[in-house]
Amino acid sequence: MRPGQRCDHCKFWEFSKESTGYCRRYAPRPSIVNISKGETIDIIQPITSSDDWCGEFVVDNRVKSTYDKKNIFGLSVRAYGIVKRLNIYYKNGEYDIKTKDGIYNLLSGLSELNIRSMINCGRKTVNELLLWRDMNHKI
Repeated sequence: MRPGQRCDHCKFWEFSKESTGYCRRYAPRPSIVNISKGETIDIIQPITSSDDWCGEFVVDNRVKSTYDKKNIFGLSVRAYGIVKRLNIYYKNGEYDIKTKDGIYNLLSGLSELNIRSMINCGRKTVNELLLWRDMNHKI
């Protein structure tokens, strides 16, 4: 897996709650559920974690198009605004977000749930921030 190729950056993944979602790559599949009085067949979509991955990853163009509108260190204006708010709200402004390292250190220290919880931080912006963090990961 290459950095950034995870379920929440995939075209076919749909956010559900916390850090889980549904893989919509294929039609729902029948699943036999064992119930004490017998078996029933349910039709389900696979549920995955946001940081899971598979061999059929397809870039979510909505994320890519936002990511391509570069402003500060590859972040869109909207995403950089969220970075400023995250720095104040969760870290009391302790990171120098005028540097790429400062932004990376801030995002690395926050959970996906922290980022998602920001007001006006939609799925597209969350995915942009997570993709940016993964692509700038220091080995």
